Amino acid sequence: MSNTATTEPVTGETSQEESKSSQRFRKLRDVFRGAPMFSLVFLTIALICALFAPIIAPHSPIETNPANILKPPSITSGNLLGTDNQGRDLLSRLIYGAQTSVMIGVLSVLLAAAVGTV
Repeated sequence: MSNTATTEPVTGETSQEESKSSQRFRKLRDVFRGAPMFSLVFLTIALICALFAPIIAPHSPIETNPANILKPPSITSGNLLGTDNQGRDLLSRLIYGAQTSVMIGVLSVLLAAAVGTV
């Protein structure tokens, strides 16, 4: 006697009646099965931000504005993450900071590869 239970659909729905978006999601999930999805998404976003920082950033990351010192996050003022103690936009600083992070990551991998092949 086995402890496995079989379940049948209550409403009689079959797998053929699944929506197309659900089927696409399952195919995409199967392609990346076993891959750390969060890391892949995070690295992709960081790379896009680093490559297109001048286009994506809403403000200059180094321009100070004394009128906007320590403003809270706001959609209407254009500072989605607020401003720092010198009035600089935090989102712009975060986007431009991705360039430094990606550059350090790539250089460390290249250095490790060079040392590892010697």
